[in-house]
Parts: sequence; C-alpha cells; structure tokens
Amino acid sequence: MTHDVRNQETPEESRKLLPETAERGRRRSDRTHAIFSIVRGLEAIGLATWTHPLLTFLGRYDGIEEFAWEDDPIPALQQLVEHHAQSGCKVLSGTIAAEVIQLQVLHYRVAWFKAGEVQACSVWDPLETDFLDFIEDGIPGAEWRIWKTDEPNPDAELVKRYLLADYVKVNGFR
Repeated sequence: MTHDVRNQETPEESRKLLPETAERGRRRSDRTHAIFSIVRGLEAIGLATWTHPLLTFLGRYDGIEEFAWEDDPIPALQQLVEHHAQSGCKVLSGTIAAEVIQLQVLHYRVAWFKAGEVQACSVWDPLETDFLDFIEDGIPGAEWRIWKTDEPNPDAELVKRYLLADYVKVNGFR
C-alpha cells in the first residue's frame, strides 16, 4: 500500500484534549462525539431529516481519515453544522447538500494498480462502494494507492444529485 498525501497532522496531534474537557477525557474533535454533535446540530437547524442521508453518504468514506487526517469528513460536517447552528439563520434543505459537495474528502482518489502498470486496474467510486469495502476486496497482485486531486471524485453535481435522491428516498418529498 502506498499513499501520496502530504502535510498531515499526526493522529496524536489531532487527538489533543481541549482544556475545558481534559478532566473528563472528552474531545470535541473525537469522531464518536462528532457524530452526536452532527445529529443534535441538524435537529437544531431544522434539518433532522438530513441525518440519515448525510451520515450514510459520509459512511462511504469511513476509514479514509487514516490517510487524510486534515480532510476527515466527520469533523468537517460537524463544523459546518455547528456554524449554521451558531449563526441562527434559517438553513434551506438544499443548502446542506450544496455545502457537503465542497468537503475536501471528495477530492481523494483511490485505485488498485498492478506492479509496473500506469493504468489502474480498479478505481473507487464512492457512490457505489464504501472505501473500506473497496480496500478489503482487493485485487490479487495489485497494491492500492490514494491521492488528492484538484477536482472532486465523483463530480460534485453527481454527489449533490445522489444526496438529494437519497433524501427523497428516505423522507419523501418534504
């Protein structure tokens, strides 16, 4: 396995305790805590119906944070939701989808390569396969690589349509 990600903080640096929570051992950036914060935040801004579509979609990226610490989608969504909750402004349903497609984690590519070949033998599509499933399924005689690009993968508009379709599938037209 190789990866081509640079300038990342270490997991130890990202897990530093906040002074106000040190005595309880809680970290605001703790991924487990972040999930609950997202759920409460979505409820606070009137978008609780987005909980399932957003967490299901971001679940497709579960595990990628080990290789892309600074672009971990869970804390990024937590910050986005907390920002809206603190602003006190009404958030339209489509706004959240438009903001999720801006998350940096969408810029990562993952593929399997056979030794000596430049062309990937299998490329990860986050709308079809979870990151961990793609890695665990493997390709005999190949190694996987991860890298970040300037463009989202898949295309941002495809992701937005995917999110909106999942929202409708779960919640109907509201």
